[in-house]
Amino acid sequence: MRARLDHDRTVQELLGRAAWCRAVAGGFAYPEASQRRALIGALDRLAVNGWRAGARSLRGAFFARGADELAATYLRLFGPGGTCSLHETAYGDGRRVAGRTRELADVSGFYRAFGFEIASAQPDLPDHIGTELEFYSLLLVKEAYAVAQLLRQERRVTRRARARFLECHLGRWIGALGAA
Repeated sequence: MRARLDHDRTVQELLGRAAWCRAVAGGFAYPEASQRRALIGALDRLAVNGWRAGARSLRGAFFARGADELAATYLRLFGPGGTCSLHETAYGDGRRVAGRTRELADVSGFYRAFGFEIASAQPDLPDHIGTELEFYSLLLVKEAYAVAQLLRQERRVTRRARARFLECHLGRWIGALGAA
């Protein structure tokens, strides 16, 4: 009985983290009306499912301003010539000696390995923060499925990929983005 509760708790935790990553990813899209509605819905669902304080805080940060002011701020920060890039390859470090092309290929390789495709409706480069967060969310969902179905090998592979993606990509530059 206790093992089943731990098992269910693990699945719920992984799915909650996946939903959180997906909602945050949505916050890095241009704030048009449909995107704002989708983000509000995602944050409201998170608030109901145990992430109330974080969801409320994030919702307040995104919607404290009017739509026009939010769009202008987005463009000032993230638009062409903005102060912050939303792309991993804009943040160099000593480990990126092979350059942008290799980094994009590596990120794309992770995506292909797990069946993740970039939307054709509003495509962006594979190293966009929203895309990387959505991919990380997918890995969390796949791990939750593996846990729920007692697929040990699949869970191990997914967990390892998640750790490697954080080490080599998302976790390596998200702090620099936050600082910028």
